[in-house]
Amino acid sequence: MEFKDIMAAIMLLLTGNDTPVTEPPGMGTLELVAADKSAVAPCPNQAILSDATELASFKNALLNGTLLYLDEPWNGNDPDTYRNKCGLEGFWDPTTHVNEISLQDIGLDPNNAPTITDLVLFGNSGICAANFDNGSFGTGEGFPVAGTYRHEVKAALAGQTWHFRFRAIVSGPVAGNTFAAEGLAPSTDLETLVYAVDGITTPHDGVFDAVVSAMTVSGADAPGATVEVRRSANEPVIFTTIIEVICVQEI
Repeated sequence: MEFKDIMAAIMLLLTGNDTPVTEPPGMGTLELVAADKSAVAPCPNQAILSDATELASFKNALLNGTLLYLDEPWNGNDPDTYRNKCGLEGFWDPTTHVNEISLQDIGLDPNNAPTITDLVLFGNSGICAANFDNGSFGTGEGFPVAGTYRHEVKAALAGQTWHFRFRAIVSGPVAGNTFAAEGLAPSTDLETLVYAVDGITTPHDGVFDAVVSAMTVSGADAPGATVEVRRSANEPVIFTTIIEVICVQEI
């Protein structure tokens, strides 16, 4: 079974819909399901993902350019506001993600790639844990619940800007658990976990670069990588994220 067939099966289980969206001629062959919102820019534009030269330029912008994360404004009157902000399956609506958040906006150095700890402490990535609410900062943050997430980012370099969407399929025995329940202090202990990108052990600070470097043109498979997390090198995987860049448009 090819990787794309495995992914199609996973998406069917998660979404209940395995109907690919019809794409215009010349836009690539990566399969999109209805939940990807392929009628909304930048999808379904996949030409850059199917061309090695174009993909290399895009990857260079991710590694060396300015990143802007597209976020949905917080709405205290919406009980699902955190699910919406997380881009969780069933709550994902790219038309509402209108805030452009830079690394500087969350107190990070724009000249260095964000780390796992950075994204949790400064980017609020821990809000995707189970039962997180507005009173849970500091105690309710943790690993995202199992499921499929979608996000959009812009990367700018040398006068060019790429707008792209990626999806992350999350699984593992600790998915949804708070860091506290797992005995982890996010300010220090996330750095001690063991990370592997496509099976290669990767330093905590190098996960972002390793994921970008792993992106290749591979027919019908979306460029991306699998990230696995262990407590130590000799222990089993506790958390897995399959990251796929599914569409990108130069704007």
